Amino acid sequence: MSLETKMMNQKTTEQSSNYEDLEKMSTSELLQNMNAEDKKSSKCDRENYSED
Repeated sequence: MSLETKMMNQKTTEQSSNYEDLEKMSTSELLQNMNAEDKKSSKCDRENYSED
């Protein structure tokens, strides 16, 4: 089975999180982490939907 197939079969809720114990983070830490995740998705969007 290919890695892509394995990833598609794995449920998101069963994956480990990069951000454990959110309730212990400060507001600033939460916002910084949210911004970092937004940047990741923006980069992915640019790579996958760029006009050629």
